[in-house]
Amino acid sequence: ELAASLVRIYFGLFKRCIAEGGAALESRLLSALLTGVNRALPYHGSAASARAALAAETDVLFKITHTSPFATRVQALSLIHQLVRHGADGAESSSKGDDQLGNRFYTALYAQLHSPGLRALTKPTLFLNLVHRAMKADNHKPRVVAFAKRLLQIGGHVSAAFAAAALFLVS
Repeated sequence: ELAASLVRIYFGLFKRCIAEGGAALESRLLSALLTGVNRALPYHGSAASARAALAAETDVLFKITHTSPFATRVQALSLIHQLVRHGADGAESSSKGDDQLGNRFYTALYAQLHSPGLRALTKPTLFLNLVHRAMKADNHKPRVVAFAKRLLQIGGHVSAAFAAAALFLVS
């Protein structure tokens, strides 16, 4: 019940933050809200209703993945990944709409591997964890291979810790 009330509060603040637009989409508050929803959603009693409410905001979440600071992008992608994995109704599904959402998610995630913000990360664990979960859950093998190749290609342009983690992830 606590998780349900937290998710309601986070959604209310999230919608208000989105309604303000502009600088609100780049604020730390938005990153904190996305973090809160990411943490509370798995414990929500009726996760299907929470995911359905979140599914209505997918366009905004994708907008965040292209316009916000890198840490906020990762949080938004993590939420979208939960939608892709469990669908809007909370069940494992593979309908045409879910495939389209999945393709859109993987395209946005792959684009983050090209992001200049990736090179400046001091703590890349959340991003690499998301890439690992996405690659593990993906049934489309050529896309997984493309992610592995991209991780190996960027290994020479990022910190040594990130490169080592990428090698471990690919192995």
